[in-house]
Formats: sequence, C-alpha cells, structure tokens
Amino acid sequence: MSKYFDYTASAPIKQNVLDNYILNTRKCYANPTSSHLFGLESRKLIDEARQKIAKTLDCNESEIIFTSGGSEAINTALKGSAYNLSDFAPRRLITSRGEHDATKETALFLERYCDFETTWIGLEKTGELKLDEWQAAVEEKEHSLASFIYVSNETGAINDLRKIVEITRQANPRTLIHSDVVQIIGKLPFSFRKSGLDFASISGHKFGAPKSCGMLLVRDNKEIEPLIHGGGQQNNRRSGTEDAPLIYALAEAVELSNDKIAASYERVAELRERFLGLLKQFEVPHQVISPEDGLALVLTISFPGLRGETMQNALSAREIAVSTGSACHADQAGNNEVLAAMGFDKETIANSVRFSFNVAHTSKDIDLLAQTVCNIYKEYARP
Repeated sequence: MSKYFDYTASAPIKQNVLDNYILNTRKCYANPTSSHLFGLESRKLIDEARQKIAKTLDCNESEIIFTSGGSEAINTALKGSAYNLSDFAPRRLITSRGEHDATKETALFLERYCDFETTWIGLEKTGELKLDEWQAAVEEKEHSLASFIYVSNETGAINDLRKIVEITRQANPRTLIHSDVVQIIGKLPFSFRKSGLDFASISGHKFGAPKSCGMLLVRDNKEIEPLIHGGGQQNNRRSGTEDAPLIYALAEAVELSNDKIAASYERVAELRERFLGLLKQFEVPHQVISPEDGLALVLTISFPGLRGETMQNALSAREIAVSTGSACHADQAGNNEVLAAMGFDKETIANSVRFSFNVAHTSKDIDLLAQTVCNIYKEYARP
C-alpha cells in the first residue's frame, strides 16, 4: 500500500532504472572522454541514452544538453540566451506569475545584473496565464526572451503551449521561447519537434530517474553561452565530466514513463475523481483550487477552518505524505505567490493542500487517504 501522495515534488526511482543504474556504476566508471576501451564503453552508454531520449521526446540527439536538473536547465536557457544576445537586441523577458522559482529568480538575476526588463503576466482564476495580457505585451514591445511553465507545479493548470508560441512568433519571430516542461514529461505526450519551442527544461526525479539529473532541449540552430566552462564537453555547451550511468538512468526513466502513457493517465484521472467523490460522500468541506481540465495528477484543495500545514503534519504523523505546495516553499507555510496571483485570499491559501497521484496508487490507497483526511478534518477543523 502506498501512502506517498507527493509525486509532484519528487517520484521514487523506478526499480528497473535503479537496478541498471547500480549495474552501470560498477561497469561504466571510466571518463567518457577517455579514448581507451573503458572510456569508450562509458561514451557508448551516453550515446545510447541520447538515442532513447531523442526517440521518446521527438528531438534530435544534438539538441540534448544534460544538466543537474530542471533548475540548471532553466538557468541555462535564460541566462545562456541573455549572455549571447547581440548589442542591439532588447533586454526584455516576458514570463508569468505562475512560474517555478527557478524562472522567477533567474528573471530577477537578469534584471539585477544584465539590465533586463521583465514583463510579468497575471494568471486566470483557473491558473493559466492570461493570454490576452501576453498577446498585448508582446505586440506592444519586442521581447528577446519568453518563458512560461507548461503545467503548473502548484495546481496542475495547463497553459496553451501552441497558442502562446503562435502569439509570440506572430508578434516577433526573433523572440527565443523557453518552456518549463518539468511536470508534463512522462504524464502526457510531448514532442519537442512539434512544440515550436526553442528551449525546454526537464527534471529527471519527477518521473523516476535519480535526483541531480535533467536536461535542456535546445533547437539545433539556437546558440547559448554555457554557464559552466571547462573541458568543453557536450559540444562546449556544458562542461564537466559526464556521468554515463546517471545519464542512461535518465534516458531509461523517460522511456519507461512514456510507455502506455495514455492508459496510465486515464487510470490516474479515475483515482482523482474517486478521491473527490469520497470527500463529498464523507461530507468534508473543501474547495477545489485546481482546474477541472488541469493535469489529473495534481490536485490542490483548500479545507475551510483547517490550516494546510496542520493537515499535512497530521497526515505525516499517520505516515501519509502530501504537501502544502511546491517543495521550494516548504519553509513558507501559508504563503503561495501562484495561488495569490490566481486571486485567492490569504485564508484560502493558508488552508490549501496539494495531493499528487500516480498510476502506482490503488483504489485502497485512495480510500485510506480520503478516510484519513475526513478523520483529521473532524478532529482539527475550527469554525
């Protein structure tokens, strides 16, 4: 029985991925840039990983830069692009109030150190960025960089990637467009080729790879300045000795997560509806914050009269894991900039809890979660 409902923050390593990772760390320990037999074995493992990822995510092998995770990928896309701009390009970035901290903080860095101006776009009540505001902004001023989160890690709201890219390209074809696609990989189909994006950031531990691995997909004709200089690995786009076993583990996790992806998603959607149905059946007062058409794996709910932190801690005491929002804000209970940007009041935000479902969950897991939430609410809620 699984009592872990925080898959949005991190997923356990897939067993097959872990087994092969351990085996490969023993077998392929040589530096992949070495020209001897052992180095060539490590290089072969990386080449195979690139092939797997390219096939699964519909990109060219040359478009993959391996990173330490999603945050580094986001920083590389935005800073690397900013550093590479011509002297005549406008120092202007457009993004939304619904972004991950890696994007927000990078935008602030560019403002502080690179004379950038950031256009911040608001959110709809359902969590998506306001398309009309985005369109007005890109039509009014030229932006060299654009960045938006595909799926909200706070609510599961899904931005209209195709429309955002289309609007941005029509306003200025030269704008470099990046998307944080961390929460979509392994959950819904994603084609980098068809996306129209210039950059896409991905984090491995969200879909069953070990932590400290991720990647940035970079359109072949786009140049970026590397953030890490050194030996010139990865075509001089990210220096540092490559970890062949870790990279292969990332590729395997991508491949496995996309196997039977439609059936897996349908199953998770059923589990989500079961949970919501049980809350109604048990007459637990609640307000669903996540949109109905959002990613089924993410469900943010506010329980009136009960602080989210209290619900989280009470569930944790019963060995059930949920969160009160992004793990990046774990030390800021009751403060959620994304929910505030959606227009929710402080009380609703303070009472919110995020549940993350996975195909590994069973109906019994959901029943236990709902019953426990009900018991905690009856015990701790205040009028």
